[in-house]
Amino acid sequence: LALEPASSAARICHGDTVMDKSLPVLGYGEVWQRGGFTCTSEQAGVTCFNAHGRGFSLARAKQEVF
Repeated sequence: LALEPASSAARICHGDTVMDKSLPVLGYGEVWQRGGFTCTSEQAGVTCFNAHGRGFSLARAKQEVF
């Protein structure tokens, strides 16, 4: 999934994974904010959105783009 500052999220097909074990993990109930983006982590999944309220939710059962 990709999310830009002023547009809706989009599903993208990419054959590589970005993973850096030195970066912190967003624990359940925590919120991350930077540069107009907000992500919240809950046991049900992760939701991220931009300053325009557009974004995505990601869970084991499904993905949603809004």
